[in-house]
Amino acid sequence: MNPEQVAQIIEAGLAGSKALVKSEDNVHFEAVVIAAAFAGKRSVQRHQLVYGTLGAAVGNERVLSDRVLQTGSV
Repeated sequence: MNPEQVAQIIEAGLAGSKALVKSEDNVHFEAVVIAAAFAGKRSVQRHQLVYGTLGAAVGNERVLSDRVLQTGSV
C-alpha cells in the first residue's frame, strides 16, 4: 500500500475530510487528517475514527503516526 492509497481510504471513510499521507517505506505512514467529524473529539477518539476507516487494510498493526492528526473542517 502506498501513501496515496491510504489517503484515498481515509477520505472515502470520513466524509468531507482531507488526508495528506507520507511514508518512507510504504509500511509506516504519517498522516495529517482534517475533518469536521473531529470537532469536539479527544485525540484518541480522532485516532479511532481514522483507524476505523482503514479497517482490514492495516489489520491490527499500528502504522499511522498519531501525533499529526488535526481537528477542523475542510
